[in-house]
Amino acid sequence: MPARLPLLAFLVGCTVTAVAAQPVTLNVTVPDGLPAGATLGARGDTAPLAWDRSIPLEDADGDGVYTATLDFPTGTGRVGYKLVVDETGSDPTWESGDNRLLLPGRMDADRRAFGGPQAGLPILTVSQAELARDLTVLQEGLL
Repeated sequence: MPARLPLLAFLVGCTVTAVAAQPVTLNVTVPDGLPAGATLGARGDTAPLAWDRSIPLEDADGDGVYTATLDFPTGTGRVGYKLVVDETGSDPTWESGDNRLLLPGRMDADRRAFGGPQAGLPILTVSQAELARDLTVLQEGLL
């Protein structure tokens, strides 16, 4: 028991700093509806998403638009993700096509149909000065 006291004293003296979140809301229409008992989930390559488990999307008002808000830590870059239909006793049914893209901090929502293409991704611009600076860094790295 006494061996735990230094750890407790250390923990009591620590402060916890909250990590600011960059929320992105998924709003997905399922044109044909879901099979009875099935759920719609999101999976991806960056926490809170993961490829081996789904974060469920909910249709709280029954309008056919399934929603989930995902909180990514500040500084999160590109996030690849896909939607799946999860049914008990079956492998997940993945939406077709390439992985979709989220840009936390640059987009606040992704609105689309299940299996449909993404629209409204932010346009990223780079100034002439930024390109010149990047070119200089690359040239110096090659010398």
